[in-house]
Amino acid sequence: MDPTQFQYVIRHGKKLDFHEFSHEMASRTFNYPRLTQAQYPQLTDNMHKIYKIMQGKALDKLTDSMMKNLQHVFKWKFSQATDWKTEKMYQFCCSIMFEASFMTLYGKDPVADGRKVISEMREKFTKFDAKFPYLVINIPIALLGDYQEYSRRIDTFLHA
Repeated sequence: MDPTQFQYVIRHGKKLDFHEFSHEMASRTFNYPRLTQAQYPQLTDNMHKIYKIMQGKALDKLTDSMMKNLQHVFKWKFSQATDWKTEKMYQFCCSIMFEASFMTLYGKDPVADGRKVISEMREKFTKFDAKFPYLVINIPIALLGDYQEYSRRIDTFLHA
């Protein structure tokens, strides 16, 4: 975008609403009915209520939990370090964020084998994420491989 045109884009922000596009793409990609259909009248209202709830104290609690988990993951990684290791910044950040996010969302503080499981799930998720554009263009997930294994591993870990 031309930086001198930024103020015009901001003024017309309501015309740049991506909700319609995101609803269409998500329903087509994940094969569920559109959220705006008349057969689900309360769904949109409920989603807006959840969105509003997550703006207040609930968001503060989630943010605090995420910060504590980030600190926990950093401390654990640095306590395990015996020597400096060169790693790409993107992989390092993904590793830290995935583990902390997992702990924040699922409340698990993985020990020994749990960290291995999270690492394996992160690798599987990365593969899935790379295949996501194919889902958007309606290539069946069964043709993309490893999805069932990824899903099974998450269920196994969460119910352990």
